[in-house]
Amino acid sequence: LQPDSLSSRYAMAAVLFGGMGKADEAATVLETAIERDSSSVKVYKLLGDIYLSLNRTDQAKQVFGRAAALAPTDWESQNLLGLTYRREGASGAAAAAFRQAALRAPWEPHPHLNLAHVYKQQGHLEAAKNERRIFERLRLWQADQDWYLVKIDGDSTDARSHFHLGRIYFLQKRLDRAMRHFRLAVQLDPDFGPGHYGLGALLHSMGHLEAAIEAYQQAYRCDPKRVVVLNDLGHAYHQAGRLEAALATYKKALALRPDLALSSRNLGDLLAAQGKSAEAIAHYKAALEADLNRLAESNVQGNLNASEKHLVKTKREEMIPPAESTAESAPPAARGRELHYEIDTK
Repeated sequence: LQPDSLSSRYAMAAVLFGGMGKADEAATVLETAIERDSSSVKVYKLLGDIYLSLNRTDQAKQVFGRAAALAPTDWESQNLLGLTYRREGASGAAAAAFRQAALRAPWEPHPHLNLAHVYKQQGHLEAAKNERRIFERLRLWQADQDWYLVKIDGDSTDARSHFHLGRIYFLQKRLDRAMRHFRLAVQLDPDFGPGHYGLGALLHSMGHLEAAIEAYQQAYRCDPKRVVVLNDLGHAYHQAGRLEAALATYKKALALRPDLALSSRNLGDLLAAQGKSAEAIAHYKAALEADLNRLAESNVQGNLNASEKHLVKTKREEMIPPAESTAESAPPAARGRELHYEIDTK
């Protein structure tokens, strides 16, 4: 490092603050550095941390705000700004900053945990519970993400690990990363059906219908037992205006799995759009019956609100491929309990 560079001053301040507890001296080093170069987000964030340790909250807010403005995609700056407001007791401003952090990084759990604390403090208990639920879900996905990153670091040729990591990124809405790992999965193992299915679901969600259709077709050729692929293939045909292909595909899915409510509903939608009301109603009834049976098997009949929401769905809300792993090969976050994402076992 150059003796008087921004990097050297950052490193010096980090040692003074973190290693020696000399916060005032560390702040002086960074303040001088910023006078010469005000473009480094990490310098502003470290300086903000130092100001917080010194209870200089006004200065902390100022530098965290500058960091957030310099890096519009950086969630940590907004999160730190929210923590500063919360320390001051400005719960409204804190909540706004935490919401911005969550918008910048929808996959990050911590802004939602911070929002849960703020909402609870404000007396918004239902909102607090909801944010806590989001935090728990994102935390589990993040744990699984870290698990598969370690696995891939040890063996970058494992198609299944790339599929699982792609699926987690898909759930997190980090679509570029999901695309990369789904493509790696099918490149490493062209006969690996879940990899093609994941790629198809991602392309489908992005509106690339013809590419999604091709991927779904390949997924079904590789794994004909995964009948749910046919539902998604039929849905893609339907959206692409290929109605005869959609009709035939939904019917094939239901011939193989009469209890596949998704296909019954989608087929009902297609028939209703064609003016075939009686046939459409029959398929809607079949979908409702399949849902009721599934709810009964899952012992969730007492949850009326969840049941009603489940039964009135007419379209698939998320095109996320089911996980391919079993509990034995699942990451630690999933072992010893029900997996936190659906596994298609039929």
